[in-house]
Amino acid sequence: MTDDGKVKMLRIGQVANRYCITEYLIRRGVETGHFPAPVIVGARTRLWEPAELDAYFHRNPPDALRALVASARVQRRGRKTHPTHES
Repeated sequence: MTDDGKVKMLRIGQVANRYCITEYLIRRGVETGHFPAPVIVGARTRLWEPAELDAYFHRNPPDALRALVASARVQRRGRKTHPTHES
């Protein structure tokens, strides 16, 4: 919290550095529902509240998030993500 009582929100890079995880892992975790959703502030700006993330990581260590995202990736491998172009 800042001196004026406002909560300092974190950008994705700050979240990654603070919790020693990658930005990719954060994005995939949000996409698969295994990581708290950000507050969308603009077209490209996503912010997270530190207290919410602290509570999340208190319940779920970073290794658990890595395992959840990895299992979601394995489940997607059977599907084609991009259409093939035949010439």
